[in-house]
Amino acid sequence: MDIDAPAAEEGPRAGGSTQAASTAARAAAGLIYRYRELALVVALTGAGAFVRLWRLTTLPYGFHSDEGDGVLDIQRILHEGWIGAYSWRELGYAIAVDYFAAPFVKVFGATVLGARLPVAVLGIAAVPLVYSVTRIAAGWRAAVCATVVLAFMLWHMHLSRVGFPMTGWPFTELGSLLLLQVGLQRQRWPWFVGAGLLIGVGTWVYNAAFLYAVAVAIYLVVWYVGRNFASVRAAISGAVRPRRLPVAPVRELLMLLILLGSTALAAAPIVRYAISSRQDYQSHFKSAYLFNQPQYKDAGLVEKVRVTANNAKRLFWSLTSTARPDGVDGLGSTQPVGALTMYAAIVGAAIALFRFRNPAFGIGLIVVALLMVSTAMTLDGQYRRSFGMAPFVAIFAGLALGTAWERADRYGGVLRVAGVGVVVAVLGVISYHNVSYYFRDYNNTSLERFVFYPEMREASAYLDAHGHPYVYMYSVRASLGLESRQVLAPHIAGGEDRSTQFNPSTYTLRYDLAPAPRPAFPATRQPDGAVFLFLESYVNDAEKVARLYPGGVMSEVTTPRLHEVDFRAYYLPADLLARYSLRDGVTIPVVRTP
Repeated sequence: MDIDAPAAEEGPRAGGSTQAASTAARAAAGLIYRYRELALVVALTGAGAFVRLWRLTTLPYGFHSDEGDGVLDIQRILHEGWIGAYSWRELGYAIAVDYFAAPFVKVFGATVLGARLPVAVLGIAAVPLVYSVTRIAAGWRAAVCATVVLAFMLWHMHLSRVGFPMTGWPFTELGSLLLLQVGLQRQRWPWFVGAGLLIGVGTWVYNAAFLYAVAVAIYLVVWYVGRNFASVRAAISGAVRPRRLPVAPVRELLMLLILLGSTALAAAPIVRYAISSRQDYQSHFKSAYLFNQPQYKDAGLVEKVRVTANNAKRLFWSLTSTARPDGVDGLGSTQPVGALTMYAAIVGAAIALFRFRNPAFGIGLIVVALLMVSTAMTLDGQYRRSFGMAPFVAIFAGLALGTAWERADRYGGVLRVAGVGVVVAVLGVISYHNVSYYFRDYNNTSLERFVFYPEMREASAYLDAHGHPYVYMYSVRASLGLESRQVLAPHIAGGEDRSTQFNPSTYTLRYDLAPAPRPAFPATRQPDGAVFLFLESYVNDAEKVARLYPGGVMSEVTTPRLHEVDFRAYYLPADLLARYSLRDGVTIPVVRTP
């Protein structure tokens, strides 16, 4: 970095204490200058960490069922050890991140913090990685810009704050890319081993993450052929004497074979699963594939290309300038990337086209192209399926802004001040808009409340505070088996769904204590009370139970800012449960688990 070293202090010699203080100040200034770039990276990482950790358990407020799925699988890992590379939960997902998260759940328990903290750590780790990758590819100015963009990108920031496994995707991309950059420069096998292991693990971090491995393979084939084609052809044709056969192509081929072997080794668990359970593995892809839908079954190639192109445009504008709420991840109430970042990234991608041989740029361009097309051919959840683009959007935006900064530095004078000022202003606007929206406005959106379902989090906390009750649940949206309830209120004795939405069409609403013949969760122990839990449109039905069984405790939780009732619960403690059960001739059967 072209920062001037601190000048030596001049002037008359002062007293001993003053001289000692001056010496210490000079030493500190010299230390800062020497490690100025490291200090800059630490500062940027600290800023990225702050926006990923502050209010982590309350923003987003609630607990997504996908977070619950992850915790349930992590509990299996803690109990059983290796459970494979793929889980049938969430319609099927790759679970490499769950193994990383297991120690966090071990320490912090099956809690919101235990689910979200490991994902936040992966998101934070991506910040210095994007700096390092961009630093090697385009210099420190572009690296600073790319790091600021990623650190405060709403897309990356949000998915780093919820317990979804796909946040490991940018981490494995950037980590492997950094090692690959160094390996291609130094031609030392350990770097290729590390890069290959991260690429391989990345294939079972998230279902769509294997496309990054495809992009790396395409790039390396093009890179190797373009680099060595002429010399190899000359040697084969006899234009070069046998004793002067080129050594570099053979060495580079060996390094790439080491990379391939390491990738195959780390990807072996998911490959084995995909082969042995092919139908199960493919079912998720088939369910999300747009052209498996009835209206497109008979579509021809031209129609499929047209639909894919239109969807790709829609995805681009959704990321850039048009709010398109996504009920899967809670993104889209505003643009996850934003116009300033995206347009800077487009300029950077244009510059990267002329530097395609650089692995960060060449692989990035291929990844973006693959993910735009593949995501356009899927249904909902497109922000998570295209999330692998996020670090490359940041790199390309950083390249454009860093190039402008570098040009401004060359001009000097007023033009330098103006140019650097524009770059700083752009980064400031991007960062302020994303941070202020997320921490000030996002909590008040209907999208956050719908996706993260805070009512169920609060109701689960209520159930968990009441020992081991038998639960009668009335809800329009969720059954008692919702994963977030299973994680946050695991100690209920048993329970059943009483709403019409989760019962046969012939079912009639009931408010009595008599359990269903086949409840969703048969009691596994003697209940020490009973809870009638009412959510959504059923909240007013709590009074009917209170009239049937007087003497219990009525509770109500309300969201003050919305003036809405989150849930009502009517609790019968053990003595009242026994009395009314005897009166009505009701018995709650207990099924002992082995």
